[in-house]
Amino acid sequence: MITPIFDPGFSEHSYGFRLGRSSKDAVKQARTYIQDGYQWVVNIDLARYFDTVNYDKLMSFVAREVTDKRVLKLIRAYLKSGVMVNGVVVDVDMECPQGGPLSPLLNNVMLDELDKE
Repeated sequence: MITPIFDPGFSEHSYGFRLGRSSKDAVKQARTYIQDGYQWVVNIDLARYFDTVNYDKLMSFVAREVTDKRVLKLIRAYLKSGVMVNGVVVDVDMECPQGGPLSPLLNNVMLDELDKE
């Protein structure tokens, strides 16, 4: 499992698809900020963002933490494995697979810099 490699470095303000965190936790934290006197809470949802992921950029982010070339090769193969549409496998070149066990982690890796900004 590679999640423990990345998760400690993610923004403390990021709640999406993280172990031990939920949307309810995000709402509780937003309420705390409002009680502390803050007037703005930002929720970002990027429509169709994961349909246009640059694999090379994503893999460079992953390679910052994962040095085992075999693992990197497996992750790239996962990204390029394609999707099944009406029983036919269709090649993809910029889409981050959704619904798989690795998807939430890769999505958080890709969005980490935005979360920190």
